[in-house]
Amino acid sequence: MRVTLTALPAGSLPTDTADAQYVWGDDSDGKALQVTVLLSTQRDDELPSSPLSGLSFSTFVEKGDDANDGMGPLAPVPPSGQGEFLVTTAPLDDITMGGLPGYYFFVDASCTPPLNGDVDEPGIPYVFATSSATYDTPFALFPAAPGSHGVSVVSWTSSTAPTCAALTPLQGTTTQSLTAGQQILAFIYGSSPTDAHIALAPIAP
Repeated sequence: MRVTLTALPAGSLPTDTADAQYVWGDDSDGKALQVTVLLSTQRDDELPSSPLSGLSFSTFVEKGDDANDGMGPLAPVPPSGQGEFLVTTAPLDDITMGGLPGYYFFVDASCTPPLNGDVDEPGIPYVFATSSATYDTPFALFPAAPGSHGVSVVSWTSSTAPTCAALTPLQGTTTQSLTAGQQILAFIYGSSPTDAHIALAPIAP
């Protein structure tokens, strides 16, 4: 069975295909495929002027495998008795083009770094994923106990490494419940480093 995701301009009827843009599709093979599709846009005055010009997407295969050889899971299971947030700055990377600022992810008020964080930035929750056999994932892994948590992001523009106390102001604060063993995608996005938000996508059991 073919599964297709198509984008339409706001206010369009599902049957109005004049300005529709294909986003993603896959042939279901019965392997319980589960994906998150991240939509983004490119600001380019030379692109055509259709309502969805510049629309692009990234696909994250959470479970199963897709037609493009993508395969889940996105990260190793959380530590025993805990859940975890899988954090990425991918939606903001096109704006900042690498380098500064750095982004820091807070679960409540904790400054605990990610399990796979940068060893040169100890004691602070820098969103960075090292490449290792232990944590084979592009996401920064932040474990947390089951329960309800406030999550936030801080952008840091100084070339000097911050202390935990200096990491302010908190942006994009939202609340998310977490269960033992659960993984939740956390996408840091926004129009600029000073307008950062967090979109959360719990991975279904």
